[in-house]
Parts: sequence; C-alpha cells; structure tokens
Amino acid sequence: MALVRRRGTIQSETFARKRRKKLIFAGILFLVAIASVCTTVYFFFNTQFVQIKLVEVSGPVGINGGVLSLVPADAVQADIEKDLAGNWLLHLVSKNTLFFYPKNKIRAELMKKYPAIAAIDFGSSGGFLGFGNNIVLRLLITERSPFALACAKDSISNFLQSCFYIDSSGFVYAPAAQFSPGVYVDYEISPQSASSSSAATPGKFIADETSFNAAKQIVGFVSGMGLDVSADSIGSDALGPTNTVIINVASSTASAASTTLLTEIYFNQNEPLDTELRYFSEFWRNQQATTTPPKFQYVDMRYGKDIVYKVYK
Repeated sequence: MALVRRRGTIQSETFARKRRKKLIFAGILFLVAIASVCTTVYFFFNTQFVQIKLVEVSGPVGINGGVLSLVPADAVQADIEKDLAGNWLLHLVSKNTLFFYPKNKIRAELMKKYPAIAAIDFGSSGGFLGFGNNIVLRLLITERSPFALACAKDSISNFLQSCFYIDSSGFVYAPAAQFSPGVYVDYEISPQSASSSSAATPGKFIADETSFNAAKQIVGFVSGMGLDVSADSIGSDALGPTNTVIINVASSTASAASTTLLTEIYFNQNEPLDTELRYFSEFWRNQQATTTPPKFQYVDMRYGKDIVYKVYK
C-alpha cells in the first residue's frame, strides 16, 4: 500500500511541474504579445505617416473670401497646436495623430474662448487617402452673423456706453462697430430687472429664450407697421414681464427742420401677445388717421383695451 501511495505522489509532482512550466510559458507569451502590441501601436501612431504636420484655419470661401473678421485665425492656430502637443495612453499615442487628435476638446475650448464662433468643421488633406508626410488639419470656422445689438446704458433712453453684437438667438458675441447704433435694433435688459452690464456680456445670452422670442415678435410686428424701432428693453414690473419698444418719430418744426422724438411703447408679456399687438395696431392706425396725428411720448398697452398714453406738447 505504501508503494502505491509513493507512485501517486511522484506522478502528482510531475504533473504539477509540467503545469507550472505551461503557465510560465503562457505568461511569457502573453507578455511578449502585450509588448509587441504596445511597440506596434507606438511606432505606427508616432510615424510621419499619420501625424498632423500643419494646421490651417479659415472661414467659408463664399464669405469675405474665407478670411475671418471676428476670430483671430493665428491665435486659433496657436491654441490648436498646444492641444496637439503631448501623448495619449501612457505616452503610446501622440496627440497629433490624425486618428486620435482631441477634436471635441478643441471644439469646446475654441467656442468658449471665442464667442463669435458659430460652428467648426474639421477636415484634413495631404498624402495618399489623406495620409502621408504632409498631413494638414483644416478647420473651417463659421462666424456668427449680427442680428441686433446689446448695449449697456444707465436707463432705457440713455444711449450708449458700449454695444455688442447678438445673433438671432440673443447670444452676445463681439464688440459692435461704432456705426452700428442706428443700423441695428438694440435689445437690452432694463436696469430695473438686472444690471446693465449683464445685458452686454460676450459669451452669454441677453435673456431667456421665451423672453427674447417675445421681444423679437414685438419688434418685428411694430417694424412691419412701418415704424422706426431703435430699441427694445426686456424687464419686469408690478404687472409682470414687460417689453418697452422705443421708436423714432420725426417731428417737423416751424423752420422745416426735422427733429427726432422717441416714443416708448409698453407691452405686458402676461397678456396674450397677439391680442396686445392687434390692439396697438388698431389704436395707432386710428390715431394716425386723424387730421393732426399726435406725437406720443409713450403708449401703455399693459391694460388690455384701456390704452394709456401721453403726447408731446
């Protein structure tokens, strides 16, 4: 019996040694495979064949010949080149590799730093099928288009400290040229509801979407009546959210010289806007149909059909 047990022990030890050798061999093969993969990845993604060598930044060719007017192309290019420096994945993959460059990070950082950017499209060229020794990363930047102004002022009728362009969504994005007041309508937050500076901060919206869309509807309707709208102030008072539209009204003097009077029109956003606008249209056209149309200092539409107004003397 003892001899049988000894034979079994010898066989067990032999089996265990063979198993350890197999495990060691398998481990060595696994490490060699990992090393081979890492080496292949490193050399492939760090060769000239797939690396970006040049960055080009431009605008749409059909707009100003592709030259950006609000976004500094040289500064954008320098920002991108900084993002392309360094490596990914434990230093195995270069960040300037065409397959793995940080596209989303570049887009997010540029649009945050340069509010005038509306969209960024990425492309590449160079080499066979886009790969080779001269790979160029091309950024096509679309700039925002001016829809109106956001101007900082001390009160509704006190123009103008500084003005910024806003797009059709109410996003403030760039300082406006000096000629712009009078060319574009000025949208602002009234000092009663917020600080004047908050209405003209690049990278922010002038107001929430609902309030701004209501303001655009009012301005569009009043302008469609043939009136010269210069500004719209978004605010609130005891009656709730309000819009104050300022229009320019020509006033002839005895010397035939023409001066400009300002008429303020108050709308209450708590009321059905279409109804308020219809009431205003009927009121204004009836007044202008009189023999001597009055020059209004203000027209208050916040009380429904009970329209309150004051005329210039």
